[in-house]
Amino acid sequence: MALRHFEDVAVGETFDCGSVSVTEAEIIAFAERYDPQRIHLDPDHDEELSDGVVASGWHTASLAMRQCVDGFLTDLAVVCAMGIRELRWYEPLRPADELAVAAEIVDKDAMDDDRGVVDVHVTATVDGETAMERTDEVLVRRA
Repeated sequence: MALRHFEDVAVGETFDCGSVSVTEAEIIAFAERYDPQRIHLDPDHDEELSDGVVASGWHTASLAMRQCVDGFLTDLAVVCAMGIRELRWYEPLRPADELAVAAEIVDKDAMDDDRGVVDVHVTATVDGETAMERTDEVLVRRA
């Protein structure tokens, strides 16, 4: 399949990026390496926010990123990511939760003759509740 270029994407276009689940062992392994806070490591912690471990927000963001890559970014002529705007975590991701990821092209702007910036709003939900939202700025080749 040929790669889609800047001209091939439309504002308002949506992508169902599928879903992924996470185990307690995966949550703890990620936390041990990248975000070693008790809430992510110790199932018996006594925090008010949760009962058992919850995934690091960075773990949630990473899982959503993988779903976006598999869901549509692999087919896009991506040069690089330029940044993330408005990253928010609303609900924790817990062991055995199913994280559903969707994306929407919300803006695009030609940068020069060779590239353009595509803004992608990513929403990750668990049981219909928003767990994370962010807007990615993606540099995409022009045809």
